[in-house]
Amino acid sequence: MYGKCGCLVEAWRVLDEMPSRDVVSWNSMVAGYAQSGRFDDALEEMFSKLDKKNLVSWKVMIAAYVNSSMPTEAVDLYSQMEVQGIEPDAISFASVLPACGDLSALLLGRQFIKARAVFDGMQFRDVVSWTSMISAYGIGGKGCDAIALFSKMQNSGLCPDSIAFVSACSHSRAGKVEEAYSIIRQMPMKPNERVWGALLGACHVYSNMDIGLNTADHLFRLAPEQSGYYVLLSNIYAKAGRWDDVTTIRSIMTRKGLKKMPGASNVEIKDQVYTFLAGDQSHTQSKKIYKELDVLVGKTKEAGYVPETDSALHDMEEEDKEYHLAVHSEKLAIVFAILNTKPGTPIRVTKNLRICGVCHIAAKLISKITDRYIIIRDTNRFHHFENGVCSCGDYW
Repeated sequence: MYGKCGCLVEAWRVLDEMPSRDVVSWNSMVAGYAQSGRFDDALEEMFSKLDKKNLVSWKVMIAAYVNSSMPTEAVDLYSQMEVQGIEPDAISFASVLPACGDLSALLLGRQFIKARAVFDGMQFRDVVSWTSMISAYGIGGKGCDAIALFSKMQNSGLCPDSIAFVSACSHSRAGKVEEAYSIIRQMPMKPNERVWGALLGACHVYSNMDIGLNTADHLFRLAPEQSGYYVLLSNIYAKAGRWDDVTTIRSIMTRKGLKKMPGASNVEIKDQVYTFLAGDQSHTQSKKIYKELDVLVGKTKEAGYVPETDSALHDMEEEDKEYHLAVHSEKLAIVFAILNTKPGTPIRVTKNLRICGVCHIAAKLISKITDRYIIIRDTNRFHHFENGVCSCGDYW
């Protein structure tokens, strides 16, 4: 209560007087600092008070860094924990995995799939343990494995919660939107934002407007300030050609002061991360990048690819729409990697938004044309593109 009210001195006093402090009490203190805009200063102070030999202490700090969009610090702290001889558990793996994805540190990220060995060796597995492993599979692009483990969890006698459900099903729903909607309505627990958000994404991919409208209604009540859901609904309307409704959604966003986050993609080459924005021309190799992109776009069209422009701005000419979609940040990052790595070298890209359908198709074709293994980590999951096919089965 003190933390939420910004009374950090009083919050510390309560924490100091507690006879026993668990992960919840420490996380409450972290949240208090974050809400007061004093997070950076708090981290050192809090870590000095935490018992560095206690796994809970490390997990609190790793989670704090991840939740504060500080992936580099999270991964560094995890490495320090291992150096100190602290044995990580399934929760530690699950906590730091998103940070590895944000950094495009996929080689490190793959190590956490070894969490299965830890999981299999556990004498007692609770809902958190199962959910952590299911989530790791789902985010890592192994949707079928996530579903299989979800079934095993049910067979073990444990009742999955909403997090386990969405971790398993949101990554491999195979276009069965109506079936997914039916399951969500029958869930024993109240569906949360993550559940409805996954369904709205499916409605966009498979152009299901009826369920999409109902789903968006739930999301606007649960997360009224989350701009991404408004954008998704706007794109659903755009694909159906309902431009008046698109305009209405944009007006609502303007009235609420919501703005779509600009797309940015990171690509890792020789342990250095390069960042590109949509339409970025600030890079020293911009001319070479755009020239090579034009060549690749031409080859994709020769292969029969026709850009989908339904969700692009309706007041643009078709040619302008194609250009608008062609210069999305992930395409620029991929081309930059092609130009600066040897043939056959895997390309690893992370994006701060959900990858759009146009770029998803393009990445599949580019992987085939250039014979490259391309990995894109968007806000939903890892996409593994190889020989014209994506691991997500065209659902994300």
